[in-house]
Amino acid sequence: MERTPVTFWCDAVCPWTWVTYRWLEQVEQVRPVDVTCRMLSLSMLNEGRDMDEFHQRSHGAGRRYQRVIAAALAQDGQEIGRKLYAEFGRRLHVDKKSPSRAFDEVVAGALEALGLPASLAAAADDAAWDPAIRQDHEAAMALVGDDVGSPVIGIGDVAYFGPVIGEVPHGEAAGQLWDGALALAKWPSFYEIKRSRTGGLVIE
Repeated sequence: MERTPVTFWCDAVCPWTWVTYRWLEQVEQVRPVDVTCRMLSLSMLNEGRDMDEFHQRSHGAGRRYQRVIAAALAQDGQEIGRKLYAEFGRRLHVDKKSPSRAFDEVVAGALEALGLPASLAAAADDAAWDPAIRQDHEAAMALVGDDVGSPVIGIGDVAYFGPVIGEVPHGEAAGQLWDGALALAKWPSFYEIKRSRTGGLVIE
C-alpha cells in the first residue's frame, strides 16, 4: 500500500500541538502514513503583535528550543528533529515542566536521552540558527498563510492549521479522524472548520 508522507510543523511549547502530535503517532499505527517534523515558530508568527507577558515568555522559550533542534538537524539530519521534539514534548507537557523556567533541565534531559552532545544546548542563545528556523516556518506559511497557529499539517502540496483537539483518540478512532482530515485537505475549496473550545486538555 502506498504510504502518505505527512509534514508536521510544530512549536514545542504549545500543549495543543502536543496532543495533535500524539494523535499522529496513533494514526501511524492504523494508517499508511510517515510523519516528519519541521519547525513552526510561534515567536516568528507573532512578531510585531501585542502579546501578554505569559505568551511573550513562552514563545521566546519556544525559539530557544528550536535553535537547539536546528543545531541537531545540522549535525544529525532530518530524523533527529522529530525525536528531539518528542523528548521536549514529553518533558514539557506530560511532566508539566515550565518551558522557560525548566529550560535547562528539559534540554539537558532530552539531549541525554537521545545520546546527543550536551554542547548542543548552547545553540539556544545563538541567533545564527534563526534563519534555519525561519526557512522551515516560512515553508508552512507559504502553504497556509499567517492567520494560523501551531501545528500545521502538510499532505503533499496541501497544508492546514490543526486539527486542534483536546484529547488523543486511539486505535481506529484515530484513523477515522485522520480519514476525515485527509478528505477535507483534498477538497480544493475547503478553507476552515471551527467551533469554540468547551473543554480542557487531556495530556498523555
